[in-house]
Amino acid sequence: MEYNSHTMAEKNELGHVRIGNNVIGVIAYLALSDFDEIYNVGGGISEGLSEFFGKKSQSKGINVELEEDNVFIDVNVDIKYGTKIPDVSKAAQEAVKEAVENMTGFSVTNVNVNIQRVRFPDEG
Repeated sequence: MEYNSHTMAEKNELGHVRIGNNVIGVIAYLALSDFDEIYNVGGGISEGLSEFFGKKSQSKGINVELEEDNVFIDVNVDIKYGTKIPDVSKAAQEAVKEAVENMTGFSVTNVNVNIQRVRFPDEG
């Protein structure tokens, strides 16, 4: 397997398959979008989904580092008030890891969930 800071590549008999950091970031973003308790993944779920069909990056607020055969992911999120942060964070880590590994075949070593702020019900 080859490596650089922006792409992981798998070589097969037909050539290379290269997967960029931004693709891994989008996969992580979409895995997090299933959580009602998580908001503002680098700009908010609803904003992010509209950006998905527009021109802005869906992986904003998600940092992906590639090192040899391993993927390290940091996600910055807001969380809904009243949420059991350890439970939801662990479920989010597992969802991101599973989604990225299933779609790319690469090993996810770490998924760090960074809670940036608590969002209250009156904030919408």
